Amino acid sequence: MRTATLCTLILAARQPAERVGVFHRPSVVVAYYRSELWLRQVRERKEAMDAAKKAGDRTRAAELDRWGRDSQRLAHRQLAGKAPIGNVWEALQPFLPEVAARAGVSRIVLEAPPGAETVDVTPHLLDVLQAGESTRRIADDLRRRDQRRGSARK
Repeated sequence: MRTATLCTLILAARQPAERVGVFHRPSVVVAYYRSELWLRQVRERKEAMDAAKKAGDRTRAAELDRWGRDSQRLAHRQLAGKAPIGNVWEALQPFLPEVAARAGVSRIVLEAPPGAETVDVTPHLLDVLQAGESTRRIADDLRRRDQRRGSARK
């Protein structure tokens, strides 16, 4: 019995660590809110609000206006690390298999499991969000700021 347990432990120790993709959250949050993916949603809501106003539907117009204000507050809180990034994570789901394949990782995670080897996939996520040069500069500045503070905020 001890031999089987010992063999299991030895084999488990030899297993290579899972390689997972992680990312710098503030960089991805900025890129998402500056992306066409997000701007398309904003445009759709704005058009719906304009239509509601034109139709005299004050209730719907107020709901859509509130959505805009709430979304802006959420984005600021997410950037500060004070709110979960569930909506951003959900929007990224269709792109994650491609990003994982490009980065050579098994999957992309919000939090790396214990013992996993981590690979930074932030640049790949900025690519799929079609981040322009100004967005990439902002992302780089945020990362440098976090490094100076001693916080990776991944």
